This record gives sequence, structure tokens and C-alpha cells, in this order.
Amino acid sequence: MKVELLPFIDSSVASYQKMLSQSDKIEELRIEVQEEKDQLLIDKGIERGLKGGIEQVAMNLLRVNMPIEDIMKVTGLDENRLSELKENMR
Repeated sequence: MKVELLPFIDSSVASYQKMLSQSDKIEELRIEVQEEKDQLLIDKGIERGLKGGIEQVAMNLLRVNMPIEDIMKVTGLDENRLSELKENMR
């Protein structure tokens, strides 16, 4: 092997190692982003479940004829949403 090729080979090896290092960093970032995405989906599911539970409680209170103002205080739902729930119960 000619001596003048050694710098080229060293440079090529260094470039390859740098590319591998960047590839690892990219994979780490991809995994991190996926984990954040998964957590957002979990949080959204929890939020939907809580909302559904609150609305179920509101419907139960409507069924026992609790005053709308009291249901609003208990559930945090507004009068429009309670009216929608009441309509959907019929």
C-alpha cells in the first residue's frame, strides 16, 4: 500500500465513525420523540376518560333531578353541555 493513501484512509475512517455516532444520536432522538408521543397519547386517553366519567356523573345527577346549578358546581360542566347531555338521554 502506498504511503500517500494513509491520510485518505484515516480521513475515511474518521468520517465513517462520525457518521455512526450521528446515526446513534438520531436513533436516540427518534426513541425520545416516540416516548413523548406515547405519553401524549396516554395523557389524552386519561383526559377523555375523566371527561367521560364526569359526564356520566352529570347524567346520573340529571336523572335524579338535581338542580342544574348544583350539577354545574359539582362537575364543572357548563349549562350548554348539561343541556346536550340531557337531550341525549331521551
